[in-house]
Amino acid sequence: MAWPTDLGATGELISAAQFNRLPMLLADTTVAGSVAASIDFTSIPAHWSHLRIDVCARGDTAATSVNLLVRFNADSTGQYDYQYIRVQNATVDGSASLAQTAIITGDVPAASAPASSFGPCVIDISDYADGSNHQVLLFQTFRKRDTAAGDLGYIAGGGLWRITTAVSRVTLSPAAGNFAIGSRASLYGMGRV
Repeated sequence: MAWPTDLGATGELISAAQFNRLPMLLADTTVAGSVAASIDFTSIPAHWSHLRIDVCARGDTAATSVNLLVRFNADSTGQYDYQYIRVQNATVDGSASLAQTAIITGDVPAASAPASSFGPCVIDISDYADGSNHQVLLFQTFRKRDTAAGDLGYIAGGGLWRITTAVSRVTLSPAAGNFAIGSRASLYGMGRV
């Protein structure tokens, strides 16, 4: 069976195998009306090879930025390890942490950052439905905390959950406060199995 690539506008077709490798939007959440403590993707089906989460968020806590946390399957015990590298202006540093209660996937602007400043974050979760290995993710984040050049930041890293079970739920939350109105997260399935 062949699938159209652009609703038939050009007449080009792709195979079902090619179609199954395309990302498929599974859920899309926008914080509207009032702030939200978390964005929670639940009952994630196990028919994808990988998951991708695209986030564009801002926190409401009284700070220039706030860490963005990820948890799997509502587990808040010390089963998470992560490491990241941060580039801020001409300074490069990093951090690694073991046995944490969540994975820090960078940070996003918060209430004291410039108005209307939101931070993007891309999170890739490999082999999320494989319950025989620890669950791993990679992330990239960019944010602007203030109006000075040194307040731009790029953060990239990875983390793992020391549990051997499939991921069926992913929860995103700021380390302090809430997600501001207008924050958004989209969950994609990648590579149908």
